[in-house]
Amino acid sequence: MIIDPAPFLSTIITTSAALVAIIGGLLVARFVSLDSDQRGSRKVLADAADRLTVARDRARSAWQDVLRWEAGEFFGSRSVAKAVVNEGVTSADELMRVATWRYTPFAAEVAGEVSRAREGLSGRIGNPDIRWPDFRRTHPDLPEIRWPRVWEIVYDGMAMKLAEEEEARRRAEAGSFKSIATAFALPPFPGRATGPFTDSGAIAARRHDELLANHARAKQQVEDYEAEFGRLRLEHAEIVRPDARLWWGITILIVFTALGVVVPLLVMATGPHDLAVVRWVFYPFIGSLAALIGYIVVYLVQLTRSKSDQPTASA
Repeated sequence: MIIDPAPFLSTIITTSAALVAIIGGLLVARFVSLDSDQRGSRKVLADAADRLTVARDRARSAWQDVLRWEAGEFFGSRSVAKAVVNEGVTSADELMRVATWRYTPFAAEVAGEVSRAREGLSGRIGNPDIRWPDFRRTHPDLPEIRWPRVWEIVYDGMAMKLAEEEEARRRAEAGSFKSIATAFALPPFPGRATGPFTDSGAIAARRHDELLANHARAKQQVEDYEAEFGRLRLEHAEIVRPDARLWWGITILIVFTALGVVVPLLVMATGPHDLAVVRWVFYPFIGSLAALIGYIVVYLVQLTRSKSDQPTASA
């Protein structure tokens, strides 16, 4: 007896198409969820990187504040000021040797500022009795001043030298050749207290300690953000890493689609008239269906096991 194979093939095709739609939809939802997790992870990672960058800049700025404070004390010391003003020393190595300082970049910067100050003030000082703040205010065309204290000391030295020359000229004109070199002593410069512990020295010491504490806090914050960034980067790598279970699911779904939908459609297209000729189509269909069901069971077992392995909130 000849039996029409069309209902048999259409049943296989319909069942396979329904299962492919259901499982495919679940896989697509999983990929959409994974993409959303990746986007969220990238945003969190970018925010952590920005916080780390800001913390590093803050720590670098705090350390620069410490160095600049110590550089101010370095150049404010009497020995360095005397070497610069009276002896014309502009070498960074020589300045560090005089003040027993160790920060080469700032010493070189100060030495360069001395040269710039001498060049910028040369020929501009007309009245040596004018104080530096008044001179600076009345000369807005001066070059850029990075270290005001350097310019003030150089200006005082040049003004003092000019005053000595004018006084010597007046005495020479009056017939007196007495030198007045000892009449102008180098004024004291603020710096680290070398005598008794005064209030100004205590204030300076507290300020220095505050700068060091700020740098220590900024450095600790950098270390905290670096640890956080490393942890988030590992978590991001876990999210971005391809999941083998998903790829296995897609492979099984493709095979099931080919054996449960494409092959029966091709058989129906050839127009068979007997079910006995096409009943072999059932075996690939049932095999791929068993593989799909087995994959779902294994996937659910692994998900359940992963959740049970996570520590509870009370732990």
